[in-house]
Amino acid sequence: MRSINIVNGKVWISSKFADAGISISNGMIQKIAKEYRLPDADVKFDARGKMVFPGFIDVHTHLRDAEYSYKEDFASGTSAAVAGGFTTVLDMPNTSPPITSVKALRNRIQTAKGRIYCDVGFYGTTNNPSIATELAEAGCIAFKAYLHKAIDSIIFDSEKIENLMVAAKKTRRLVCFHAEDPALINKNTRTAEEHLQAHPAKAEVSAIEQVIKIASKTQGKVHICHLSTREGLKLINEVRKLGTNISCEATPHHMLLNSAIIDELGGMAVVEPPLRPPADSAAILEGVSAGLIPIIATDHAPHALKEKGNQNPRPGFPQLETLAGLLFTLVNQERISVKRAIAAITENPASRFNLSRIGAMKEGFKANITILDPKKSWKIDSGTFYTKAKYSPFEGRSVRGKVFATIVGGELVYENGEIISKPKGDIVYGSEVRS
Repeated sequence: MRSINIVNGKVWISSKFADAGISISNGMIQKIAKEYRLPDADVKFDARGKMVFPGFIDVHTHLRDAEYSYKEDFASGTSAAVAGGFTTVLDMPNTSPPITSVKALRNRIQTAKGRIYCDVGFYGTTNNPSIATELAEAGCIAFKAYLHKAIDSIIFDSEKIENLMVAAKKTRRLVCFHAEDPALINKNTRTAEEHLQAHPAKAEVSAIEQVIKIASKTQGKVHICHLSTREGLKLINEVRKLGTNISCEATPHHMLLNSAIIDELGGMAVVEPPLRPPADSAAILEGVSAGLIPIIATDHAPHALKEKGNQNPRPGFPQLETLAGLLFTLVNQERISVKRAIAAITENPASRFNLSRIGAMKEGFKANITILDPKKSWKIDSGTFYTKAKYSPFEGRSVRGKVFATIVGGELVYENGEIISKPKGDIVYGSEVRS
């Protein structure tokens, strides 16, 4: 492995920029100092005019693969990740086959090895406490509970949620929730407008209330995925002040898009939870800006184009390659501080999900680094995506701020629009698990 010195960039250290260089060797950050104090290296990377950040982390990615390889596979999904500046992604378990057993988890990890361009951790899902413990021991990074529908016949009622929280607490894992109350959802929909009406805001609020009640009882550690309502945000922050161990994340689409776009995009705008009215999207954006929502996640959910264009469109869209441009446009517009923006995709997810030695620019940390050109203006063009999903609800939007290079484990993987290395990502295991 070649050693690298990154020089002349603005380096993000302890929540501010510094004029410093970075020495990388053996996959680790060895030294951060002025260039003249760095040891000699095989390669000098000139980052003049660029911002140098800890590698971005996405805690909510659907990499598909296996029976869903026609939508996305490990190579295409992680290529999209590094093109978007992500050096670590956490893969959701609603795959086919789903990650509901140790065998399924181990098979998925084995299938990923040698095919991933960034580091990848894996969720599991189960309502059986003994299986939860086994999944954690096998390397499951966190648990996902889908409250709105069954995954592999797994259904969560209050008792099952409580049992999972207790088991997860013993293994130091988060329980992450797709928070929609199934009793308040109409599953028999066909059009985009029907889908919106079928997933009302009260379904999210009701599910969050249920999670909060059980978390307060068990002292469990929980996380609400893709928060979409102002009422849900208010609830979470009220109980957090009272000591409930709860966090939440926002997606770019729930921050920047609203239900009005459905008339224009139709099925392309279908996502779960759905795009909400403008007052909700404004509240989510303000929540991120104010630090009330500490994590930004992509919910990268690729589908085949025909699945988005039919009369029963699949929910979700690709996001790994668009988030950085959208987020730094907000920074450039002074709608979010750079401090809040970077914390939400680096140190906060690393801390909340107990990911060791990533998320910050420190000596002794893994050399996962994202280099961004803050002045680069560009238009979102799905035709250039590395993901297999060649569409976007942000198609044609002008943004400012583009990922220039991505380093994973000390290897320059992506530079100036191209993947330039072989797949060299590592598997990220949960706390207390080493392999």
